[in-house]
Amino acid sequence: MDTVSIVLFNAAITSIVHLAFRSYFTGYLQKKAENQASKEDIAELTSKVEQAKSSFQKNLEIFKSEVNLQANLRGSHRGEEKNALIDFHGKLNDWIQRLFAIDIHQAKLMTSIEIQQLRREIDSFPHLSVALSKVRLLVLDTEIVQESRNILQIAVDYKSQVEKVLMGLQFAVDEKNNLYQQSLRYEPKDFSTDLHPEFERLGLETDRMIKKINALCDDYWQQGRIVFFLPVRDMDNQYVDKVKKYLSRA
Repeated sequence: MDTVSIVLFNAAITSIVHLAFRSYFTGYLQKKAENQASKEDIAELTSKVEQAKSSFQKNLEIFKSEVNLQANLRGSHRGEEKNALIDFHGKLNDWIQRLFAIDIHQAKLMTSIEIQQLRREIDSFPHLSVALSKVRLLVLDTEIVQESRNILQIAVDYKSQVEKVLMGLQFAVDEKNNLYQQSLRYEPKDFSTDLHPEFERLGLETDRMIKKINALCDDYWQQGRIVFFLPVRDMDNQYVDKVKKYLSRA
């Protein structure tokens, strides 16, 4: 083989090797680039997943906090509802019992001023109005609110009936005392003389008024006291049952 042929052969071999190496190296670099790109994609995807997990966890914690807050608020409001109803019924029941416990026979021995003071003492409506206002503001169940209004009205009616009796007693006691004071002007100095006709008349009127007072007290104690009390007692039993059912709800 001559020198030219050898040179050409070597050049050809070199070219082939160079092309093969370049092809291999290019493929290698491309593959490496692809692998690097895959790693970067995976890293980016992993970062996004972690960000999503972090965001989800954060939102979950916020949601839990809001749920707990709402639960606490509901629990707090439920407690306020319960306290408002207990306060209202406690004051109402105390008022009803005070009305029922009035000893009319003891009251007839009082002066007119003392009976008037007793009437003031049993007038607890202003306090119950405040208690009812709390029920209206805090209790969500409209039926319970309306039932609270209804039973308060029944109690007010009961109080009016009792007060009417006390007022009648007060007027009768006033009249009896007036008759007695008038009779003193005609009271004899001694009983050896004839009684003044006006003294006798006023004495009879006083006796008649005493009988009227006794009859009024007997009628109330034996009948009116129970008749007036029964409607409010029955209404109270129904009210208590409804409130218990309402408060027992989850």
